[in-house]
Amino acid sequence: MAGHSRGCETAPFGEDLVCHTAELDCGPDYGAPGVGRRFVADVLADCFGAGGADDPTRGDIALVATELLTNAARAARSQVRLSVHVHRTWVELAVTDDGDGTPQRRAAGALDTSGRGLSIVDALAVEWGVQMGDGRRADAGVKTVWVRLPAPAPAAQSLLCTV
Repeated sequence: MAGHSRGCETAPFGEDLVCHTAELDCGPDYGAPGVGRRFVADVLADCFGAGGADDPTRGDIALVATELLTNAARAARSQVRLSVHVHRTWVELAVTDDGDGTPQRRAAGALDTSGRGLSIVDALAVEWGVQMGDGRRADAGVKTVWVRLPAPAPAAQSLLCTV
């Protein structure tokens, strides 16, 4: 699994300037959710400083990353990529995989052991969606689930976004 970061650019699913972007190539590994969760925590610490364990916003962001990566690891054939885009007021997570099908929310029963991931994402997200294809072709054999969440506060005010 390899990760890398880069500076300011335009967010892929919005028009706002992004202060920081980091990506992690995971592959369809069932360890990807844990690795991705730690990667997101490290990115948030790089951007906003160390946060307390009781910071609910950071916990929500990590939980959403875990849910998206769990779904992708189950669906993917060979490719899973986590992208983290950070702005002063929001954090956008995007998980791309090459699995078949389109992610959809399900109504999980009380005894079901799966099927709640996208419902959790929907409850925590400011907005979210699915992009089929690679941004150039809808039939490129990949899909990206992206989620925008509020940035940790009050640390969000301290992040300097410049071009």
